Amino acid sequence: MAELHATAHRSIERDDILRGIEYWIFLTGRLLEESANGLLENESVTFRQLKLLGLLLVRGPLTQKDLASRLQVKPSAIVRIVDRMERDGWLQRTTDPLDKRKNVVVLTAAASELEELLTQCMEQIEDQALQGISKQDIATTIKTLSRICKNMSDDTPE
Repeated sequence: MAELHATAHRSIERDDILRGIEYWIFLTGRLLEESANGLLENESVTFRQLKLLGLLLVRGPLTQKDLASRLQVKPSAIVRIVDRMERDGWLQRTTDPLDKRKNVVVLTAAASELEELLTQCMEQIEDQALQGISKQDIATTIKTLSRICKNMSDDTPE
């Protein structure tokens, strides 16, 4: 983390926090996750599990370390998520064919039933979240957020 310099210091007012982009990014993320979990409350899966599923669908088998990094969660949280999904038959840990010391997480055939649920959930959330926002504004927002991710991390998802 970059050090704060005394010359760059200024007092933070309450209004600064409520207008800052980080406030809106965190709030938006929280509201999107709450909405997804609300849609999934009668299902046997959480939004976090669906995000992991989506990542494996797009990227293919990954190590737990890679999953934690890409999903921006602690490795211990990934272990719990993977344990539950493995118990439910949606994925399994296998030996990495390129490095026998590593395990990778792979989807099982049973996970295909969750793919449709993932698609429906994401479509409903996107429809709600993007009501009244032009395609140009959406494209600008995505471009801006992508740049912020690049500025803040060496690990920016592609």
